[in-house]
Amino acid sequence: MEFHADKLFIGCNGIIVEEGFYTSDLNISHIEAKMVQRADTVILVTDSSKFGKKSFVRCAEIEKVDTVITDGNVDPDSVAALEKRGVKLIVA
Repeated sequence: MEFHADKLFIGCNGIIVEEGFYTSDLNISHIEAKMVQRADTVILVTDSSKFGKKSFVRCAEIEKVDTVITDGNVDPDSVAALEKRGVKLIVA
């Protein structure tokens, strides 16, 4: 089965900019990872408390993400690391 998405909105349980983003659900992690590979645009939606945290399964490298949407409490080091990797950041 081959999936495709024009835009994928995906959440996470943890994000380490240098490593990628993580989920805690092994049952759907393989589907999330495949969708990230097959989507034209990947938009990661997560609150600032998830930055600097790992979870059970890594879904993808941060370079696979086009945009991160988060709240205004994200730390400046994470903002700089995202920008360095060419990831657009939207603070909502």
